[in-house]
Amino acid sequence: MKNKSIDWNKIGTIIIYSIPNLLILFVFYSNRSLFLDGLNLARNVAEGSFSDISQPLKYEQSAPILFLYLSKISTLIFGVSEYSLRLLPLISGLGCLFFFKSTIDKLLSSKYVLLGVFCLGTHAMFIRYATEYKQYMTDALVSILLIWLALKLSKLSKKNTIIIGLCGTIAIWLSMPSIFILVGLICYYVHIQYTNRDSQFPTIILATWFTINFALEYFFILSPAISSEHMQNFHHNYFIQGTFWEPNSFQHDYGLIISMIRMAVGKSGLAIAAAVALTSICIYDFIRNRKSIGLLIFLPILAVFGASLLGKYSLIERLMLFTLPLLFILILLGLQILVEKLKNKKPILKYSILGIIGLSLLVGFSQTQGFKYLSDPLEIEDNRTSLIYIDKHEKHANSIVCTQLAYPAYAYYSNYDKNLKSLNIGIAIAAKYDDSVIELAINQCKKDKDDVWVLMGHMLDHEITNLISKLDKAGTIKNSYRTNRSAAILFSTQ
Repeated sequence: MKNKSIDWNKIGTIIIYSIPNLLILFVFYSNRSLFLDGLNLARNVAEGSFSDISQPLKYEQSAPILFLYLSKISTLIFGVSEYSLRLLPLISGLGCLFFFKSTIDKLLSSKYVLLGVFCLGTHAMFIRYATEYKQYMTDALVSILLIWLALKLSKLSKKNTIIIGLCGTIAIWLSMPSIFILVGLICYYVHIQYTNRDSQFPTIILATWFTINFALEYFFILSPAISSEHMQNFHHNYFIQGTFWEPNSFQHDYGLIISMIRMAVGKSGLAIAAAVALTSICIYDFIRNRKSIGLLIFLPILAVFGASLLGKYSLIERLMLFTLPLLFILILLGLQILVEKLKNKKPILKYSILGIIGLSLLVGFSQTQGFKYLSDPLEIEDNRTSLIYIDKHEKHANSIVCTQLAYPAYAYYSNYDKNLKSLNIGIAIAAKYDDSVIELAINQCKKDKDDVWVLMGHMLDHEITNLISKLDKAGTIKNSYRTNRSAAILFSTQ
């Protein structure tokens, strides 16, 4: 019996593919405290029935209806906890990485596939939202899944049209920005049908069906959220203005567009320049040689810019996460094309250009990689630990005064989270703004004739320091605990 030779390429592929998956799982099991938006979204899911979460959400939140339903099902099966809430983003992150690999397998040679999977899967932003309770990683999964499906089902037979129609419908109700991918997908099929001289009837049916579904979603879910004063004010600076002939407007819009590239490759000017160059090479190749692929991958990004120009879609980084796999595809395709073009050039020219490009992207990778979470755990704000400290401290006050943005943490952890809802932390009084905290704490001390805890959350370090200083001047601080963007202060007027 002959000994089979070891397939080192296969082993290397498994290792490189496993590293980002293991890194994501490591950060998931580190189980950081829920962030403010995640807390408020979790409160909607925990408090409401399926019917309730089908309506516009409370606490200035918005999310796709299928995302909310799947979240609700997860909490019904596993109980309300940080893990059960983050399960859907985790599955989305792992699934996104799988379908990203499957997609670029069809577009790139193997060495670029492994490079792409490794860079995307170890990207700090990718890891964060694969382990955070919000819908942004689900958006990324739907985005790459639709592109993978289009590449797999390039011919619009009756069966394929039904499959695409069904998947597109689910995508619309599961991911708000999926409509941008579907715009590219329809144009992709229109071009293929036209090139093959096939009937456009299937594309017309698909486009009509997707439009009907999106119109219903927009009317019932998106419009109330988009038109709200809070959303418009919050996202105002992240809309494209379009008046490029005005210097300030041009600078603003240019900054927003470059921020997309910066999201992928970091803040280094060299990395941004390299990514822009490679993306431009890729787009040029799309126009010359692969128009259908270009429509599928690049048109959704143009559609986002159009929606932003109309004030309907913010270009804030987390809302653009669904474009991250697309940007990596554009950059990798550009790199592959560049290497091929330089193959027959003089070695000094070839290696100089590739060396500069490679070094620039390496600098960018060092800024965006998530390996730092192995030694420096990801923690956005740690209200949970502050609440546990209050619970475990020997002095239990009757009341706890919460800063305006700390109250969601109190409400979620003390009322709904199965691991912490037995906390003994007193009755909460929520301040409407930070300056009212001092007055509330003093009045509550007098009312209770006892000390009160003050919970500070979703605040910067200097804001916490300033508020503690004001409390110290207004009374006596008997105990204090500070952690990341949160603090627990035992305050007394006696």
